[in-house]
Amino acid sequence: MIIVIEEGNIMRNFVLIAISLLLLSCSEPLTRNNPYDTHYDLPEPDNMQIEHVSLTTKKLSWAYDIDNIEGFKVSRRENGTWLEDVLVAADQRTYTEENVPINENIQYKVIAFAGDNHSDGVETTIFSALPTPYNLELSIDSANIILTWDYELDGIGGYRVEKREISGDWVLYADNISAELREWEDDSCNYLDSYRIKAYYQEYESFSSNEVININPDWCIVPAGDFTWGEDDEIQTINYDYEIMKYDVTNFQYVAYLEDAYVFSIITVSSSSVAGYYDGDENYVAGEYEYYDLDGGENRINWDGSNFNIEEGFNDHPVVEVSWFGANAYAEYYGWRLPTEEEWEKAARGNTGNEYPWGDIISGDRANYYNSGDPWDNGTTPICFYNGQFYEGFQTSDSPSPYGCYDMCGNVYNWTDSWYSGTSTYRVLHGGSFYYNSSYDYLRSWYRSFYGPSGTDCGCGFRCARTLM
Repeated sequence: MIIVIEEGNIMRNFVLIAISLLLLSCSEPLTRNNPYDTHYDLPEPDNMQIEHVSLTTKKLSWAYDIDNIEGFKVSRRENGTWLEDVLVAADQRTYTEENVPINENIQYKVIAFAGDNHSDGVETTIFSALPTPYNLELSIDSANIILTWDYELDGIGGYRVEKREISGDWVLYADNISAELREWEDDSCNYLDSYRIKAYYQEYESFSSNEVININPDWCIVPAGDFTWGEDDEIQTINYDYEIMKYDVTNFQYVAYLEDAYVFSIITVSSSSVAGYYDGDENYVAGEYEYYDLDGGENRINWDGSNFNIEEGFNDHPVVEVSWFGANAYAEYYGWRLPTEEEWEKAARGNTGNEYPWGDIISGDRANYYNSGDPWDNGTTPICFYNGQFYEGFQTSDSPSPYGCYDMCGNVYNWTDSWYSGTSTYRVLHGGSFYYNSSYDYLRSWYRSFYGPSGTDCGCGFRCARTLM
């Protein structure tokens, strides 16, 4: 830069010199001894991860490929302020911190540095909560429920089991389960009871694990002996002991079967139907028959192209839109069968001669029929709804059959294994449905309805039976 000095104008010359010096200070130097343009020329670390070593110990790791740095600075933010940096050697790519607070959002930052030059900071945030137990599974040993789960963190206080009964709320069911255990047993479990588990440490608690449900049915024993049969209360005898399901098969149970059957290619699925093979009988040749109507109008089970889904709120409602073939396939898959109409009627009223499972008078607090007044009026009710509970302002009366079966009047028809007559191609159904008026005989225990086994209906479901040896 050339500066022109004018004689005789001292003040003007002074100003020119000052401006020139200022411009020189802002211009790029001709030589550079510093290898970095700015303080932020270093690349930032990447692939930052956090490992839970223990409940209050966290291990950070990161990647960095540049040599000739002095090291790394690690900092943690607490209450909105970054704490003092911790220096980590240049050849290290990990940092372990102890006494990390529990149940707080923890934010870490890692910076590479060399002299006055450093990288941008790579940041990561975790919620330092108790890890959640996972892979909770349910199995049955004799009459007991066995829960197993996975957990990899040491130093916790233990586990808590929560349980929910049909249409109930989650309650703390078992506490102070040892931290060393990964298995727990319940000797008091009912059909469709749900379980989940949490880890705890002092006053802290993890989120809930996945939920598991006991879909293994409850059975009612019906001993050999006499029973009243038909409208005229004819005395008949069944000379063997058998069991029959306490409740109708639910949507949840049937989907569990469909999922298994789909995996093993037992069924075929289209947008409107589930079908499967039937071995044939005296009236129907072997071949493919519809099991479930996915386009029935009242079906609560749907297919999204990959999975079966149940309409929200209908897990514990009886499955409907299922054909006799679909009911029979379900029973055979588990080694059971559909009851004969004689077995069904005996289970429904025993040797009482009653019109209904509980007596001779029907009312809306005991059964689901047309305009009976329940919260799902003119649709299905959950299984075991009529057990004396008070639900959303609706009081029920406990209404089991003499052998303890529920919903054997109204709600949904039950398929049986019996033909309507010696020459008929129709199967017998019993119990009536939610769409019948209380004055109709269809709801009486002795009434024999019939339907083609290929048929599906919004009021047709089923329950299974098995012979006791």
